[in-house]
Amino acid sequence: MENQDFRNPSKLFVAFLDSFNQPMWIIDKFGNILMNEQAKEYSKMGFDILSNAKDLSLTCSKTIIHFGKQFKLFKKDINHGTNSCVFTLEPEEDTINRLKESSRKLKNVLRTI
Repeated sequence: MENQDFRNPSKLFVAFLDSFNQPMWIIDKFGNILMNEQAKEYSKMGFDILSNAKDLSLTCSKTIIHFGKQFKLFKKDINHGTNSCVFTLEPEEDTINRLKESSRKLKNVLRTI
């Protein structure tokens, strides 16, 4: 059984997806995928959302390394009646840079005491 709605999504819905500032995919229970323009760019660069999303539970996230950069992939249920989930990909903050910045701020505070 194929889902015709995913083959011809409304222009309004696609415009809504494109309004987000991060890659976003909607995947139904049959494996049909809708994605915004940013997600299409990741797909062109070899990012396979289906293989990265297959072992991810609802409302969970996992770290993914793509082209040497770390990202967090999040999975959320859209609505119980749609049998579809939304996936977003966000850059993971670099822990070392955060620690360096925190140390720098602490040194500045300690100097003023």
